[in-house]
Order: sequence, then C-alpha cells, then structure tokens
Amino acid sequence: SSAWKRTKRAVVTSSAAVCDYAAVWVALPMIRLFLDWPMYYYALVWRPAAIAQDGKKVLENVCLERRVPYGDRDEGEVLDVIWPTGQSFEGNITKCKGAVLYAHGGGWVSCNSEVLLHSVTPLAREGFVVYSIDYPLSPEARYPRAVFSVLKALSWMRMRDGVSEVFLLGDSAGGGLVTMAAALLENRSMLTELLSHCSSSSPSSSSPSSSSHHHSYSWVNRASFPKIERVCSVYGVLDQHSWKEWTISAKAVQFCLSKYKGGRRRRSSLQEIKGGQAARRRGHRDDGNGPELNPEGSIEMFERVTLGDIPSPELKNYPETLLICGHSDPLKESSRTAKRCLEEAGHAVVLREYPGIHGFLGFPIQWTLGTWKSNTAPATEDICTFFSCGPEGIDNPKERVRYPRKSVPFDWSLLVVAAAVVISGLVAFSVFANILSISIEMVGCGLRSTASLVWLLLCTTMTTTNLDAQFNGGGLISLQQRG
Repeated sequence: SSAWKRTKRAVVTSSAAVCDYAAVWVALPMIRLFLDWPMYYYALVWRPAAIAQDGKKVLENVCLERRVPYGDRDEGEVLDVIWPTGQSFEGNITKCKGAVLYAHGGGWVSCNSEVLLHSVTPLAREGFVVYSIDYPLSPEARYPRAVFSVLKALSWMRMRDGVSEVFLLGDSAGGGLVTMAAALLENRSMLTELLSHCSSSSPSSSSPSSSSHHHSYSWVNRASFPKIERVCSVYGVLDQHSWKEWTISAKAVQFCLSKYKGGRRRRSSLQEIKGGQAARRRGHRDDGNGPELNPEGSIEMFERVTLGDIPSPELKNYPETLLICGHSDPLKESSRTAKRCLEEAGHAVVLREYPGIHGFLGFPIQWTLGTWKSNTAPATEDICTFFSCGPEGIDNPKERVRYPRKSVPFDWSLLVVAAAVVISGLVAFSVFANILSISIEMVGCGLRSTASLVWLLLCTTMTTTNLDAQFNGGGLISLQQRG
C-alpha cells in the first residue's frame, strides 16, 4: 500500500512537472507570440475604424503618444499617454479632469498596453489624461517587480508632468497591481517593510530608471509620488483563495499566480509546522498555495502579493474604491472578498457586478454580438462617473455619465483573429505533442534499459547461485571420489 502511494505520488508529481514545463515553454510563448504579433498589429491596423464603448471611434477626439519610457525600456517599462483633443497638454494637465494610471491584465505573464488601449480611450474623451503602462512580465520578473514598476510610473508622472493627484485603474492582474500599489503608498510602513525584504540582495541604485540586474528599489525612498484619489479594479486578482472552487479556471489562475510569486520558502522545523497549525486554528489559510505563514502565524510580508493578503487592521488608510466583475467570472469571488476586507477596515468601497465573463471590458464591442450594451458600456460609465464624482455619483442620475446604446456593425476581423487563434493552438498542440512523444520515447528507452540491466543482473545472480550449489553440493564430492 505504501509503495503504491509512493508510486502514485511520483506519477502525479511527474505529470504536474511535465504540464508546467509545457505551459512555460510551449503555451506561454505561443500566447505571447499571438498577443505581440497578430493582436498587436490588429490593434494598429483595425483600431482607427473600431468603435469604443462610448459609441465613438477608438481614436476619435484623442491624442496618443506611444511607448514613452518611464523606466528601463529593455525591461518593458514604457507607457502610452492619451489625452483629449483640444486640451493644452504639453506637460500641464490642470485643464483636464485628472490623471489616470491604467495597468493592463494578462495574468502577469502576457499582454500589453497596445492590445487593450481601446478600453480606456473613453476616459480621455471624458477629459482625463490616461497613462497606460507596460510592466515587466513573469516568470522573468517575479513579485514585487511589477508592483514597483507601477510605483516607478507614478513617480515618473509626478516628475515629468507634475501630476499631484491620480486615479488608479487596472483589470485582472492589473487590478491586483494597482490595489497593492495603493495599499503600499497609503500605508508607508508596509512599503518600508517590503523594501527591507528586497534590500538584502539588491545593490544600491541612483535613480528609478536604473537598469540594475539586481533590481534595486532604493530609489523608492527618494521618490515623490502623487496622491491617490480613487482606485478601480475590474475583475482583479485580489486574493489567493476565493476563486479556487472554479476547478478549471482556478488551474489557469494558479499557474499565473505561481509564476508571478516565484519560489516559496519551505518550513524546516517542527516549531514552524506547529506555528502554522496554530495559525490555521486562528482562522488563517495555509493550504500550500496561499500566503506563507511565519512561526507566529501571521502572513509574511513578502507573501502579500494581493490586497486580500493584508489583514484588515493593518490597512489603516485606503482611497475610495470601485470593484467591477462579471457574474460568470470566477474572480467575482475575489472582488467580493476584497469588498469585505475594505469594509472591515472602515473604507469606502462599491461593488458592481454585470452579466459577462472574465475580460468582458477588453473585448472590442463589435465582437460581442450586442452583449456590450449590458456589461461593457455600463461598466465604463461607472468608471468615468466614479473618477469624476466619487462613489456617490454612480447611482445619481444627474451626475452619472451616459453612453448611447447604438447598434454597431459586425467586425469581420474577428474571423481573422479567430483563424489566428486556431492556427496558434494547432501549432502549440503540435509542438507539445512532439515534446511529449520525445519525452515518452526517452522514458521508454530508459525503462527498457533498466529492465535489461535488471534482467542481466538477475541472470548473473541465478548463474552464480547454481554454480555455488553444484560446487558445494555434488561437485566437490565427485572430485574427492575421483581422487
């Protein structure tokens, strides 16, 4: 029984390792290739004719400055600046409603600003200046690199454009980034503690734009940041547990989260194990996938990768928050958990749920067959109203932003993109199948070689035993008789 359990555990572990290897080296590169080429060029070529959530063309009445470096360009720290036409911008945003920093989604491992830019241009037409950022992706850049890239972008906005107040917006993984950035800037003791964890292995750096391979964050102590007025998370990853009941979707989220978090520290003493057990009795989760617990039972600072990992008593300051999610989105539970966490800490928070799946705000409305009227459009109205008037304006008919619900023509580019998805999937499947076939063949050769070696040893042992028996049994007597 114990041997069978060990064999089963070994098979499960090996299967998980093969799947993880295939995801990292086959699926993830194919996803990135698809987003960085077909979707990227789709955005550039088809966007001028595309329609945004407010019923206008995506680039109508807005100006766009692409790929401005706010940090290390080689690390992907660039941003797009979008502002309304007719505003005298030129480094002065006082005539606009305010500045919005937008962090795109993609599970921390893929996507870019260009692909999702269409979803935030309505904000520019409402009078906001939008800074849509790219940030270093995982698994090459582990936590907290992306969070500090958000802080670096905020510092850059303060230095270059004189932004003194800012609104934060993020969807999916980007929602997790902006909510964590807000928590760190509004509670500087947590930022100091996180910096202390990073400083032991990072050399000093003289500026936020330094391209140190060790990724020093010492510039944070000297940086100046704008005040965060409000935060909006759209189907964000805001905790590490609530979405796990959605079995299939949870596997994908867990994979992305594991690549974002990186390696985990293992407990090595009985005292630590007992400390973790005591923490679980006090209500903390520690199931091997969530935040690490120290011997005292609290969550290690370096394991606080989402807003839901921060205990409510430590979240002393936090700006007004709007949370948006879809009814059919597994991450809706994450938004609900974050709402409870913020309410327990005494902060203003509004949760809005709409019919739709994960990522509904990022789909071009011409692809949605009319469903954008019930989710994408009202969600964008919520965001614009929230940033303009605060949470009380969302349900106020006099202050709420309203968009027309005109029918839009079907965009045939969907078929082109769908074909690209199918081709990419077939290529990825073919590559994975070849890798799996080679791996199985190598394992089979290894097993056959092992079996041959065992058989050779067994035959040698049996032959030796027979010779010994003959020599000690009858062979020696026959020789004595002959003698």
